[in-house]
Amino acid sequence: MFREARQIAGLAAPTLGMQLTAIGMMSIDSVMAGRFGTSDLAAIGIGSAIYVALLVILTGIANGITPVAARLWGSGATTELRAVLSTGMVLSIGCALLSYPLLMMCLAMLVDADPVTMRKTDSFLGVLSIGLPALLAYRLLFAMEAATGRPAAFMWINVAGLILKVPLNFALMQATIDDTGEHLGVVGCAASSVIIAWASLAICCHMLRRSNVVVGIRRRQDLGISLTVLKLVLHATIPVSAVQFVEIVSFSGMAILIARAGSNASAAHQIAANIATLVFMLPLSVGIASGALIARSAGASAFSEELSTFRTGLLMVCSLAAATTGGLLLGRSAIAALFTTDADVAALASRMLFWVAASQMADAIQIYFCVVLRSYRIAWPAVAVAVVLRCVFGLGLGTWIALRLDGFGAVGVWIGQFIALCTAALALGAIFHRKIGSQRRLAMKVAR
Repeated sequence: MFREARQIAGLAAPTLGMQLTAIGMMSIDSVMAGRFGTSDLAAIGIGSAIYVALLVILTGIANGITPVAARLWGSGATTELRAVLSTGMVLSIGCALLSYPLLMMCLAMLVDADPVTMRKTDSFLGVLSIGLPALLAYRLLFAMEAATGRPAAFMWINVAGLILKVPLNFALMQATIDDTGEHLGVVGCAASSVIIAWASLAICCHMLRRSNVVVGIRRRQDLGISLTVLKLVLHATIPVSAVQFVEIVSFSGMAILIARAGSNASAAHQIAANIATLVFMLPLSVGIASGALIARSAGASAFSEELSTFRTGLLMVCSLAAATTGGLLLGRSAIAALFTTDADVAALASRMLFWVAASQMADAIQIYFCVVLRSYRIAWPAVAVAVVLRCVFGLGLGTWIALRLDGFGAVGVWIGQFIALCTAALALGAIFHRKIGSQRRLAMKVAR
């Protein structure tokens, strides 16, 4: 068990680091833009919301390919692995090239701001879209290295990018446009992100120049898309993107419902949502790492190792969830006070954080089973569970509690999500037991 725990931690740390780096860069942009001007801060807020939503959906390509690549690596199918990488790269770059019109469409449909803010948001998204091909390609290469067990170097690339973000932002935001004297401002934030994205990809490609997987696709005949491989990749990635889209819809739906309760409720919800997003990354990272190792063992038909990794990963996410629950329950008032000086907002945020804490175990278990099921090429049941329970049942029940039961108000929306997460954890656990548990136990008996 300790060996498996070390392996899982070794893969989970770079994954967590990449996620925290992305949040750190957005936070740096927000802080520096806020000091630069109100319209710049508004443009960052609007543009980042649209960009991150699209990015989360598109990174489903990399997240979906990880278990496929791990299974192929475990079985020694290096040629097929190169084909998956090549196809995934073409698919990622193709989606990235379509991103700009999608971003502009979302901006036009969803946002009604003053002309200055709209102009800055448009420029911010336009520059960011230049770096999206590099970012998606980098995420895909990270996914491939995670599948083959060597992603640690990526963590240092991410840390270096985060360190460079502040001086690059400062220099580019202060730069002027032509002879008008107007500073780049928010566009400088986007430009620094683009520079870091392309530089990270270049460093990554240089580091991987001797990789068995990457070397194989340097030859012209290995480039391009095979329809058979494309079907395999789409079958793995579309459900992942769908689940991530449902997560966005669920959180957006909660924000819209809570906004009806007033500005204090919205502010408290923002605090609770930020904390929930941060703590969610822990079980997600462990789940992704465990899923890659399980898929690799499944590809190698190492049933005993596969089962041991599954149990160790589940124990790790449950332990992390228990620790997070305790920390949030004990520190929820102090955490709320860090975000606001308004006593009413802090009190409401503390109540919401109670339900965030209560949800940790169920959330950790449901995301773990969701990721592990992908390792066995079972992804669509997780989409159905997310749509039915997270969106329909969770939001519906939360609305009913908020409107019908006295004393709950906006907190009722979080209670609805708590019940939905508990139900989702039970549903995904039952799906795993039915589809995987019995056949794996039989396979181990035969192997003995």
